[in-house]
Amino acid sequence: SSDLNFAAGPVESVLSRNPELSIVAIYPVPDTASGAGDQVMLALEVVPGRPFDPDAFAAWLDAQPDLGPKWLPRYVRVSASLPQTATGKVTKVGLRAEAWACDDPVWWRPLDSDGLRFVPLTDADRAALNAGLRANGRPPVGTASS
Repeated sequence: SSDLNFAAGPVESVLSRNPELSIVAIYPVPDTASGAGDQVMLALEVVPGRPFDPDAFAAWLDAQPDLGPKWLPRYVRVSASLPQTATGKVTKVGLRAEAWACDDPVWWRPLDSDGLRFVPLTDADRAALNAGLRANGRPPVGTASS
């Protein structure tokens, strides 16, 4: 699998058009099914008072003509407060390191799911993802913090 050339900017501008989201950050996380390459993870804050609706979000993503399939997030981290610099830019270093091994709720698209659908990531899913990384000679994610 080829390395995703990670141009987060254009994807973030598409996502920032979603009226339900107040902050979005796109970053690469390891592809658990291969020994190389990345998958797209999105961290977001919803507009205060709005719950995250994974089905509505999937439908919205599907309706964006300028969002290519390879840029559809595999993982979505829903956070109450993302880490930011003084100038209000989301700091992604920690987010990348934690990937899906975080305390925030994470939704994901399993490889075998039909269509564009996000389901909650469970502890069993997290264990399987880390096992996939280990099987491909890659370190599990989130090990620094746990």
